[in-house]
Order: sequence, then structure tokens, then C-alpha cells
Amino acid sequence: MCARLNINSVGRWCRDNVFDEHHAHGVRKLVTEPKLLSTIGTVQ
Repeated sequence: MCARLNINSVGRWCRDNVFDEHHAHGVRKLVTEPKLLSTIGTVQ
């Protein structure tokens, strides 16, 4: 599932994100093993 992103909001997301990330980073390997996955917050 993908969501549209307004490039002007990225700075605000970096300040307020739950992952405590403060800068862009390279591509990460996608985790697909079900036993390694968990939910984050609630789905709306």
C-alpha cells in the first residue's frame, strides 16, 4: 500500500516521526518474513 507524499512535508515528518529518523537514507531491504513483522500504531 502506498500513500502520496507532499515533498514540502518531509522536513516536518523527519522532526516528528515515531522512528526517530532525522535524515534521508538509502534503500533498505524489505522484510517479508511474517514472524519478523509487527504492527505499528493503529490503522485508520
